[in-house]
Amino acid sequence: MIEIKKGTPPAILLEKQEIAKAKNLNPRKSYELLNHAEKQTVLQALMKEQGHLCAYCMRRIPDERELPPDIDQVTIEHRLPRSYENNADCNQGLDYHNLFAVCSGNRGKRHTRKIRDLTCDAKRSSTHNQLTLNPCDPISLSKIKYKADGKMISDDENILDDIEVKLNLNCISDAVQLPQARKNVLDAFISQLPNDQEQILLSCKAALELFEAESDPKTPYIGILLWWLRDYINTVTQS
Repeated sequence: MIEIKKGTPPAILLEKQEIAKAKNLNPRKSYELLNHAEKQTVLQALMKEQGHLCAYCMRRIPDERELPPDIDQVTIEHRLPRSYENNADCNQGLDYHNLFAVCSGNRGKRHTRKIRDLTCDAKRSSTHNQLTLNPCDPISLSKIKYKADGKMISDDENILDDIEVKLNLNCISDAVQLPQARKNVLDAFISQLPNDQEQILLSCKAALELFEAESDPKTPYIGILLWWLRDYINTVTQS
């Protein structure tokens, strides 16, 4: 996962928030004020600011795989679930900072996939668990690390639970192999580095600058690249 910097909310969200507030609607009912076309407008804004990557697994969205016709290639996710018990804010369902674009989550036709195959919002859709990880919070994201095999890890127990249980971001199944996908991206980058140690450092610094500047589209699974580059540069310059 990487930091998502939120832009200006689409005007339609602000309009619906005023209606929801006037009617004192709960988050679920307030979100239902959006029709399909309006949701698509919000979705396009979310995808653009995310560089067309899933907010959680960083797979390309819309999903490039061939999916059953009843499965959306990209959907709107509420980080704080609309059914979250503490519904003090009626506009939680329409809060742009609570909305993210996510992939299909490996849902099968008519949602027949087994739980172990589901990822991202599809994995936690039935639990309504609140996440510690926040794609807009660099502090929580800084606690994510990666292993050589591409697995995401963390020393923070709550964040590790988000990664491995709530979002299943280390999913290995016939549906997807997220650690291997990340490892492939990192291995491909490392294979192109020069042999000279000094040149490697210069290349890594230049690459980090380029990756940090990416806007839309961003490189799929870019999180592992950013982590590895920062870790490598920090280790070399401090040794």
